[in-house]
Amino acid sequence: MLSHLKYFGFVLLSWGLLSSCGDSPKPMPILEEELSADAPSEVFDSIYMLFTEEARTRMKLFAIRLHRYDEKFGHKNVTEMLDSLNFYVYDEKGNVDAILTAGYGVIFDDEERIEFKQHVVYKNLYQKHRLDTEYLIWNQKTKKIHVPDSVKVRVTEERNIINGMGMDADEDFARYKIRKVSGIIAVKNQEE
Repeated sequence: MLSHLKYFGFVLLSWGLLSSCGDSPKPMPILEEELSADAPSEVFDSIYMLFTEEARTRMKLFAIRLHRYDEKFGHKNVTEMLDSLNFYVYDEKGNVDAILTAGYGVIFDDEERIEFKQHVVYKNLYQKHRLDTEYLIWNQKTKKIHVPDSVKVRVTEERNIINGMGMDADEDFARYKIRKVSGIIAVKNQEE
C-alpha cells in the first residue's frame, strides 16, 4: 500500500511539473527605473573606492549605495553616494589625517567638486577639531572646503565650541575661517 502511495505521489508531481511547462516563455518584467531617462547608468552596493595621487593614497571612500549617472544636475559623470558614507583623507606620510561622514554626497567629476549633505561631520585627527554642519562643499582642485550655511566647530582639547554662518577651510581642516561667529570659549585663569 505504501509503495502505491509513493507511485501515485510521483505521478502527481510529474504531471504538475509537465503541465506547468509551456512552449512560449513569458517576457521578464522591465523595472520602471530602467525605462526612466533619469535612471543611473550604474548602481553599486557596499562600495569601497581608493583615490590616489602620484602613487600615494589620498582618500578612501566607503558608501552604502552608489549611483553613477552619465548626466545629472546639468553635469556630466555624476556620482551619488546614498544611505551613509565615510571619507578618509590621508597626509603625506600615509596616515589618516581627517575623517568625513555624511548621509548623502554627490561627486561632480567635471568640476572636481564633492557636495556632502545630511549631518556632515568632519574631524581633523591631529588637531582634534570637529566640524558639524548639514551642507559642505569640497573643491578637489583648490583643496578647500566651504560651508555656506550654519556650522559648529568643536576644539576638543580646549573644550571650545564655535558657531557660525559660513566657513572656508583647507581640506585637512588644519586652518579655517568662520563667518558670523558666536560660541563658548574656555579662558585660563592667570595669576598676576
